[in-house]
Order: sequence, then structure tokens, then C-alpha cells
Amino acid sequence: SHGLVNGDQKSFSFKTEKFEGDVGFAVVETTDDAVIIDRFGELLPEIVACKKEKELSALFLAVVNIVSLKGTLLLCGPTELSLAKAAFSECNIVNEGSTLMDLGKRVSRKKDYIPAITQAIKSG
Repeated sequence: SHGLVNGDQKSFSFKTEKFEGDVGFAVVETTDDAVIIDRFGELLPEIVACKKEKELSALFLAVVNIVSLKGTLLLCGPTELSLAKAAFSECNIVNEGSTLMDLGKRVSRKKDYIPAITQAIKSG
């Protein structure tokens, strides 16, 4: 789990009137996203631990299936949930614990994820 959460992770600093802090965004690219998503029970605590360790305001983990080109976002807490709902308002939460969001065809951190998160933070 540690390797998945910390492998391809970048953090982005924001400072607005309503939000100041660093947001981490990790991406796992795979040909079999179900295998990774099935492990979300062990991945979530690792995301929380990493977020604390790096003193991030929020930390997301996107699992991207590079064959079917679809993304799933793991949400480790209320900050991530509310930010994801603001950034990807047309995307659905797909499980009872509100920890998985279907990102559909959004698969690029640079093109799809960070611009949407940035916009959500700027609009408060």
C-alpha cells in the first residue's frame, strides 16, 4: 500500500482567502484497476497516514486503468470528499462509505485532475 500511495505522488500548494495548504495527488496506472480498487480498505489508512506525515491539507489517490482509460478516485476523508464533489460535480460516488468516486474518462493528473481541483479551490 505504501508504494502505491507514495509512488507517483505530487503535491500542489494553494493560497486563497478560504483555503491555504498543500494538496497531494497520487496516481496509480494499471491494466487491472479492480485489483487495486478491491484493496481500498488497506489503501485508505495508508493515504491518511501519508497525508499526516507530509502535513497535507488533502491527499487523493486516482487509480487509472490505462487500457479502458477510466479513472477512479479514492477519498480518505471529509476534506477530500467535499473537494472532489466541487471539482468533479458531475461524477458519482460509487460506494456506501463515500470513499470511491467514478471519474469516468478523466485519466490525466495534469489535464483533468489538477485544473479541476484548482478551480474548485479558487471558487471556494
